[in-house]
Amino acid sequence: MEAPKVTVNVAVLDNDALQPALRKGELDIAFTHTNQFAQPDVTLELLRKDEFVVYCASTHRLARHRSITIDELAQERFAVATSAVGAFGSLLSLRQAFHQRGLPAPRIALASDLVMFKLRAVASSDLIGVALKGNVHPFATQFRLKILPVKGLDWIRPAAVAYRKDAYLSPAARRFIDILKATAREASRV
Repeated sequence: MEAPKVTVNVAVLDNDALQPALRKGELDIAFTHTNQFAQPDVTLELLRKDEFVVYCASTHRLARHRSITIDELAQERFAVATSAVGAFGSLLSLRQAFHQRGLPAPRIALASDLVMFKLRAVASSDLIGVALKGNVHPFATQFRLKILPVKGLDWIRPAAVAYRKDAYLSPAARRFIDILKATAREASRV
């Protein structure tokens, strides 16, 4: 153990709350998506690129399609992360795609930040899920889920660690950032 006396407090927050908490000094570092967090007083270090996907139960009527249009998705009900509902959430890209085609906003039927709960709910219902590919793909076979090939929805967001530019950053926080970067590099090789 490198630092046995260090205490780490991990909070899961929507960017609507995360960004002000970091800027006020309530947080030392934040793991976030860069296109939603860029500020002149914040340093961002790229860790990886996250791909979001749309998925459903393998028994869902759309699961058999080789290609899905955004118009087809407009008829569906969605399961999303609670944080996806906010102004910076992952659902924003889907809302924008719907809006550009003159479609009504996606109908959210389930919002929860519990990944396994959402996966199981989608697997046993007619809901369409929206999540990180890394959260869906490893469980697709086990829960009988199908990632849907949606035309016109390329959904990649850079993920980074953020911290205040001119604020003190402890050696433990700097070490934690190094661990995050090393973990991201290792995961990208898999």
